[in-house]
Amino acid sequence: HFVVNNPHSLAVANHYDGVVYSVPSTIYAQSGQEGRFEVLQEIDTPGASDWEHFEVDGTHYLALANHYDDLTFDVQSTVYTLCL
Repeated sequence: HFVVNNPHSLAVANHYDGVVYSVPSTIYAQSGQEGRFEVLQEIDTPGASDWEHFEVDGTHYLALANHYDDLTFDVQSTVYTLCL
């Protein structure tokens, strides 16, 4: 859970779907008067294990820790700049 420019947001790391590890993970943003979370973006992730939000000098980031891509544990983790 994190907040950027007031809407509450949620990043869900999907690790495994029961068949493969390379599954999309989803970023949700709260919208509307009812406060429902709606899909903001889906990102292909190889066995994602965690998202972490952080801020540096007013710029917001999401760091994604990946674990396994169905072939190897030698996978890259990524830091994304948030533009919400």
